Amino acid sequence: MSNNSRPGSQHLGKYELRERLGSGGMAEVWKAFDTQLHRYVAIKLLHADLQTDPEFITRFSREARVIAALHHPNIVQIHDFQATSSPEVNVPVAYMVMDYVEGQTLARYIQGTSRAGKFPPPTDILRLFTSLSKAVDYAHQQGMIHRDIKPANILLDKRNLAHNSIGEPVLTDFGIAKITGISSGTVSGMWLGTPLYISPEQARGHPGTERSDIYSLGIILYEICTGVYPFRGESVPAIMAQQISLMPTPPALVNPAIPPLLTIAILRAMEKDPADRFSSASALAAAIAEAFNLPIPADLFIPVRPSIDMAEPTDLSPHRMGPLPYVVPQGVQWSQPPPVVASTPQTPPPIATTRLFTVPPDSGAGSPVRPAGSTPAPLSPAPQNAQFGAQSYVPPTRRPWGDWKRLFIILFVILFLLAGSTIFALYAFSGGRTGGHISTPAIGGDVIFLNSGQLNAQNSRGVDDEVQIDLHNVPDPASGKSYYAWLKNALINAEGTWVLLGTLRGHQGNAQLPSSYQDPQHADLLVNASSFLVTEEDSSIPPTQPSTDQSVWRFYSEPPLLTLTHLRHLLADSPELQIRQLYGGLGIWFWRNTEKVVEWASSARDDSQSNPPDTDQIHRQLIRILDYIDGARSISMDVPPNTPLLISAHDAQVALVGPQITMEPPGSLYNSKGQVPPGYVYLIRVHLDAAVAAPQATAGQRQLANQIESALNQVTFDLDKVRQDASQMVGLNGTQLETPQSQFLLNDLVAAAQSAYAGPINPAQPQGGASGIYSNIQRMATFQVQPYTAR
Repeated sequence: MSNNSRPGSQHLGKYELRERLGSGGMAEVWKAFDTQLHRYVAIKLLHADLQTDPEFITRFSREARVIAALHHPNIVQIHDFQATSSPEVNVPVAYMVMDYVEGQTLARYIQGTSRAGKFPPPTDILRLFTSLSKAVDYAHQQGMIHRDIKPANILLDKRNLAHNSIGEPVLTDFGIAKITGISSGTVSGMWLGTPLYISPEQARGHPGTERSDIYSLGIILYEICTGVYPFRGESVPAIMAQQISLMPTPPALVNPAIPPLLTIAILRAMEKDPADRFSSASALAAAIAEAFNLPIPADLFIPVRPSIDMAEPTDLSPHRMGPLPYVVPQGVQWSQPPPVVASTPQTPPPIATTRLFTVPPDSGAGSPVRPAGSTPAPLSPAPQNAQFGAQSYVPPTRRPWGDWKRLFIILFVILFLLAGSTIFALYAFSGGRTGGHISTPAIGGDVIFLNSGQLNAQNSRGVDDEVQIDLHNVPDPASGKSYYAWLKNALINAEGTWVLLGTLRGHQGNAQLPSSYQDPQHADLLVNASSFLVTEEDSSIPPTQPSTDQSVWRFYSEPPLLTLTHLRHLLADSPELQIRQLYGGLGIWFWRNTEKVVEWASSARDDSQSNPPDTDQIHRQLIRILDYIDGARSISMDVPPNTPLLISAHDAQVALVGPQITMEPPGSLYNSKGQVPPGYVYLIRVHLDAAVAAPQATAGQRQLANQIESALNQVTFDLDKVRQDASQMVGLNGTQLETPQSQFLLNDLVAAAQSAYAGPINPAQPQGGASGIYSNIQRMATFQVQPYTAR
């Protein structure tokens, strides 16, 4: 090989180097012209400092031959490879010649779409991952693992738009990690690719496996659907440590438009334990189709689920059911949401509720509404069809503090009569005259607490760390003055400091913050916030504290103590969880743990479809499901004796649906002796009832509470069904788990688990399941703002 074949020269053998397309840690890529065949090709030229290994040329020739044998439309085709030593400089020269793909990388596409808040439509996402999944599975079947899948290694062929409008994806760099002798995170002091997409086992230094490639696909899916990386840090070691041990923020909390079941699919692909991930890339693509309620592509290879009697309604295969409805919330749009298909809902037997206050359907009371352009409420679930046989259900026993309810009702009636008599007396004193005045729109609005999505399971950061203001019919401030919004950072009736949220911007009587206020440390603002204030002060010198002159105080909100206290327990920090170092409130742990139940249920179903079925793994998943539903203290009643706890003991401290335990009235729910509380369902009901017991609770909060109560009944029914099926199967041996009867139970379990998380298909109850329950609890953290009157 002549000197002009070395890197940096204009020719490499018969190839004329025209343009350097990119350079990375292991190689640089050139656009070249084949002077013999008169066509453009891409040449990957490996860096010389990776070629000092004496076995490099032998390994390169062996692995390049395997890569060249891959023939798939979504894998770049290798045409030629050379590895020789140049006697002039005694440096090995190695390169691979491949198809030249005209188009941008997926990394650049994401930069211009998802990172800019312009998320691709579901159909494009499905087509992208269908093509990638087929390529990855094909390579795995040939014994080839990529080990470095990332958006920069995926080209979007703009010459092939027939199947995918963004360009047909073509995966590059197969086997480069193995060619260069890399089996762990670093080599010769250089990082393999990027830590942003590496699997936990690779971050620990272990070789990548097929499941490592699926983990990388999961991170890419997370990024496309949220516009952010799941793990971010200022250094490679920091990101690697997160990949190994930190659970990602649920993607639906970053982008509320994500369907609940897509969150499940993403998090399952990103499981820390490779055995808990999807068994194939195609299984991930099928889960994406189900989450978006799109038919599974006909050319996508997935295991065929065992056929059950045609009358059996629990098989969730879209090939039999057709697509399911997908609801996009107002204010958030995927480019082209799939069509909505009506379906008949399945609900449990009617359950008598003990809601203290009921808002009639025709009362006109509405839920708090976010201002236009604000961060939307979490997505109305797009649930799977959860049809299964009706089961007997025993309504919860009367709560032990029922006498308190009656007291609240009596107090409410007394206050109502006093208010009514006062109004009547004032009317009579004025002679009953209205004076012919025309009523004017009321001045007021809402202060709304939100999640930023920067959640951390180790503390309560990222929960209710944002505040949004929405005022209506507000007069413009005087000339030279501005409206300043403040939040008091102190417990009610306690001394504290005022936090400046920002200057309100007004337009046609409406006033909002230019953007939501976010705590710099993502601290939970609801923990200590006790009141809200708007002052009208000098525009030229922004104040650091609100003026003590109350004549400049314009608007005010002070939530009732009872409501605020119990919303804190639901959303921020509950006494039942605090001693157990479970941070973030009852609602988010209920959501997280229900999410894990449906994740393990789907995994068990996939394990049953492998050939042969992995019955040991099915048993493990069933035990995990029961660990979450029963909790550590009650799991023994549903599993064989001496069965170990398979989930984190930390997460299993509180059951999802635990036994009913006699508790004290609302103020004494926390037992200082550390006794295990009842399940999340029970605790949420207790605090929910207490939150709306205050007479000052708004009609919108009470309406949301009624919706949550109804959804809790359905979730309890669903989780009881999951527990029945799981406890019945967990005692079966491997042979018994392979029978059609067991597959029937497993399909039934999956349907009930999905309904518990996303809610049944019920247009009358769009905010169902644990996902909708948490969404509605969060919406209750909306407090009315009124004109300030001196006190």
